[in-house]
Amino acid sequence: AHGRSARDEQRLYAALMYSDDPIIAVVGVERTITALKIWREITAASGLLMSIPEKRILGVWAKWLGVLILAGLGLVVVPRDKLLRASAAISATLAGSVDFGQYRSLVGLLEHLRSVNRAGRNCMYHLYEPHKLEGQQQAGPSMVVTPSPPMIAQLRRWGKLVQQSGGSQV
Repeated sequence: AHGRSARDEQRLYAALMYSDDPIIAVVGVERTITALKIWREITAASGLLMSIPEKRILGVWAKWLGVLILAGLGLVVVPRDKLLRASAAISATLAGSVDFGQYRSLVGLLEHLRSVNRAGRNCMYHLYEPHKLEGQQQAGPSMVVTPSPPMIAQLRRWGKLVQQSGGSQV
């Protein structure tokens, strides 16, 4: 379900990258060695500097983009602090006490949680209203966001989702 096919389940590797944060997952020792060699070739040829060794992870789990990926258990887990931050920001937005900069950050966090929880795009409907040129963005990042009725309904939906789900199976 959730748009995945049997073919996705049979893949022996995956490589994802958001901005400058890559994650590579492989099955087996030989593929791991090959993946590390190829990644090193790519970064060396591109002249990219990798993060300090303390930030590098090799194993059956990783913290990537603020979520825990527990490959051995087949889980993606959102840490409690991130869920609490999302819940507090939703409540503050519903109370009309966030500015556009804070709201933009909330929407980015919800997009991130949406992908972790494999929620559909429809859970973001109406939440980009303030981003429109004719919306509140014209007054700058310090403009207080006043949620419309459809935004309020969607934010309430998100409030429940954040309270009920801290991750998903993968």
